[in-house]
Amino acid sequence: MPDKKSSIDASSQHLDWNLLKYFAVIVEAGGITRAAKRLGRKQSAVSLALMRLEQRLNARLCRRGPGGFALTEEGQRLAKSCALLSDHIQHLPESIVEGAVVVRGPIRIRLISNLVNEKLDEIIASFNKKYSDIELLVDVATWANVVDSLLRQDIDIGVAPTPNKRAELNYFPVFKEVHRPYCGLGHRLFGQRMTSASNMVNDAFILTGSDEPDQLSDFRLKHALGGHVAAITEHLEEARRLPDRTQPPLAWENYPRGEGHLLSTEVWRS
Repeated sequence: MPDKKSSIDASSQHLDWNLLKYFAVIVEAGGITRAAKRLGRKQSAVSLALMRLEQRLNARLCRRGPGGFALTEEGQRLAKSCALLSDHIQHLPESIVEGAVVVRGPIRIRLISNLVNEKLDEIIASFNKKYSDIELLVDVATWANVVDSLLRQDIDIGVAPTPNKRAELNYFPVFKEVHRPYCGLGHRLFGQRMTSASNMVNDAFILTGSDEPDQLSDFRLKHALGGHVAAITEHLEEARRLPDRTQPPLAWENYPRGEGHLLSTEVWRS
């Protein structure tokens, strides 16, 4: 008969490491409900992940009931192991760089169009100076495509706004963007300072389709903007061109910073 050690070794070979990440967050949050909020997932999904981990390890990791959330003895040992593993992973890039003579290879980056920010430029320049032998492969896509590409592991880094955080990804805030309506020379509002969104209710808009951040969509719907659509393009460069080439509609422009903005959204790097 196989001993306990051999059964554990066999289980570890097929262990989904994402389950350990879920478990570590459950321990840090002190329960499944708070962990679900922190991960941005449904409580049932977090409970299922914990159940799968217990089945894989053939061990009860925590107790849940009227008395609250508590780790079992096995759960406490696993929590310590997860903490050590997390610390090793955090320092892994440093240890690899220290032990390597030259770091080479490609890094695939996908970001949304018309992304202009000094801080982002400084990050890229600083990285390129430190790792001059790394090849940066950069292309442009909608924000939804950026997230999907990260989940499929088609890219290494994505730069885009995201309304909800996915537990499978790591997020780092880079900067904030300000979204403003703008128009061409022939528009009735050209040169005027906007004080209320209601002034634009009856105007035609150029929309960016699936590339429009959820926060901006929510803002438009709240103020009944964009009911009359003049054009749709997912490329912000074309959205800037159209107000001067078509009947004068309004469009949205995003700025790294500014005053008098109607809407501000977070932009994250993953």
